[in-house]
Amino acid sequence: MKKPLITLPIVALALLTNAAQAADTERLEEHEAKGYFDKVGRVGAFAGMVTGTQTSNNPTAVAEDFKRTGVGVDLDLLGFWDATRFDTLIGAELVTKFGAYSAAKVDGATATENDKTHLFFRMDAAMDYGLIHWDGAIKGRISGGAGFGFDLNGGRWWTQSGRAYPMLLGRVQLGLGGIGLHAAYHYIPTTTNNAFVREHRFEAAAGIGALHGGLRYTITPARFNDTDPWLYTREAGLFVAYAF
Repeated sequence: MKKPLITLPIVALALLTNAAQAADTERLEEHEAKGYFDKVGRVGAFAGMVTGTQTSNNPTAVAEDFKRTGVGVDLDLLGFWDATRFDTLIGAELVTKFGAYSAAKVDGATATENDKTHLFFRMDAAMDYGLIHWDGAIKGRISGGAGFGFDLNGGRWWTQSGRAYPMLLGRVQLGLGGIGLHAAYHYIPTTTNNAFVREHRFEAAAGIGALHGGLRYTITPARFNDTDPWLYTREAGLFVAYAF
């Protein structure tokens, strides 16, 4: 006679669990239908020029203006795959870049035998949190995140080896008809091989179908210690990519 008393709570729990799962599935499908769960991969090519002022870790060194040029390929993976109970989104991004940059050419100086091409490799990974998203004629989202990265680039004046760094980011994405607009900001507050480095990365892009293209701009204030003046390196470049 006691079995029904035991069975009823189990059945009720199963029904509630199934109902919750069905509601979650419906909510996820609704978000995905609006494009909030799109996952994007981009593979492309970039070209850019670096300008700035450099010096050496020598108290008597004179700062000099310089230029570098670079080309390479990149692979970007980003997207959102889950929604929280607050109707916000959770996702991630992985950015990999590989290329080559010329040695720094000091203004007015002639080429030397030490001038050579430096290979460049960078990989960044971050968790993204979609704070706000909306539907309508202009669909979009605003997200932020944090992560880490590392790169290898021996041609920089403030380091001759690789480095690792923490990273903060913000992103705005808009969809207007068949055109996708994208703006991103990544902030590097310090690095492992030089604590007196700050890096600000900006990207603005547009996509029509599978074709993406845009502009990247990076500004890097750097110095060797807290008594040196800040010297600034700037990089501007264009990129084109195929989205999949």
